[in-house]
Amino acid sequence: MGEVNSKNEKVYVGIRGWLLLIFYGLIISFVNNLFTAFQFSDMKDHLLSVPFHFIDSSDERSFQLLIYFESFVNYLLSFAIACTLFFMLNRSKLFPLIMIVLLILFLLINVVITIWTLRIASELASWLDFIPTMLIVSVLIPCLVKSKRVKNTFL
Repeated sequence: MGEVNSKNEKVYVGIRGWLLLIFYGLIISFVNNLFTAFQFSDMKDHLLSVPFHFIDSSDERSFQLLIYFESFVNYLLSFAIACTLFFMLNRSKLFPLIMIVLLILFLLINVVITIWTLRIASELASWLDFIPTMLIVSVLIPCLVKSKRVKNTFL
């Protein structure tokens, strides 16, 4: 459903179609990461002071570092998503590359947090936790590389 040029051919330009899904996904991720970061900031003292039955005393320091790491990562990802949205809305030719880097960053951070959490308390995480991220990355990266709409929108 693209625009039609003078030769009656479809022209795939603009943030429409499946690019809208990326746009809405970035907005939802931005809000979710900020909300989670603020929630971690508010609950940090409580989480660090309450003993958990599933964490050994030898892993308490690692659990504290995990909480600080997740809080920092949520702020970092919120900033990265805001920058990605800026490039997308300005139709910058750097957007596809920045989006691919952001997707890989999401995947790597998800793997690190999953491994870290499994090492500390296997009740809190599972390898299944990062399968949705892996699916999203494996679908969106080829689409960003091959799509006519991406090539025509982000010149």
